[in-house]
Amino acid sequence: MRCLGRATAVALGVSLTLAVSGCGVGPSGDDPIDPEAPTKIAGLYTGSAAIRTAEEALVAECMQSRGFAYTPSVQLDDRTVPREYGDDVAAAERDGYGLRVMFERAEDVLDQEKVGNASSRSEKDKRIALFGQPKDLTTVTVAGWTVETPSTGCVADAQTTLYGSVSVAVSVDEMISNVIGMALASSQEQPAVRTAFEEWRSCMSARGYRGFKSRNGARGLAMMNYDSKPIAQAARAERAIAVDDAECDAEAGYTPVREQADIEVLSDFLAENEAVMIDLLEKQQAALRNARQALL
Repeated sequence: MRCLGRATAVALGVSLTLAVSGCGVGPSGDDPIDPEAPTKIAGLYTGSAAIRTAEEALVAECMQSRGFAYTPSVQLDDRTVPREYGDDVAAAERDGYGLRVMFERAEDVLDQEKVGNASSRSEKDKRIALFGQPKDLTTVTVAGWTVETPSTGCVADAQTTLYGSVSVAVSVDEMISNVIGMALASSQEQPAVRTAFEEWRSCMSARGYRGFKSRNGARGLAMMNYDSKPIAQAARAERAIAVDDAECDAEAGYTPVREQADIEVLSDFLAENEAVMIDLLEKQQAALRNARQALL
């Protein structure tokens, strides 16, 4: 692992003093760790809510020009670096994992789609207007992660308006949605993290939760309740699970161990993908400027 160079520090909006002198040294004595790696990566998520909202507005305008009803959604909060741990008990008692808001918004979107679908045009035609013909695909690879994505249709047009091309838009989205999360998943395999996880799982098992194979198992259980219960009832169950999760996290000392492991993993990730991160951040910032203009 190594700290980022001056160019990366500038691109990620981090002070040079912090970026250069804030690096620690790993256990081997010659393995530098960048304690600010999570903060630097978080810069890629800044403005994601405004960009998504602008994209939806552009898609709606495009769809309406093609004769289709489309109700754009509004994203209120920026996306964040994936994190499945670290909630405190007070927050858990108040909001659980924050799932209720997400599911309520999802219901609103479904209701809007039902209204939007009330059109004489077929669902197939509407899908083609949104995503283009099935054969119109482009392949995008970012940091070793490859996907195929529509290259025509209103969604592609909106992405091009904001990012300059579909490939750039999808590269940023894949980095945010998948690549960084995949990198972080590897920290779960570090011995200290595995030990802390086993202690957390033992604590949860003693409280009646059994069979968790990963740290986000409790959150997944809370989400499943929304599939089978009314929202208010599922929310009460969510808060109860989240409180047990937070208390067992504290008892096992999981969060500080995992935070250190994530710092090490993200330090490696930034070092290995320095040029890609600089490029994507610059393009994300350009897209944010275009989004703000589109929302005027």
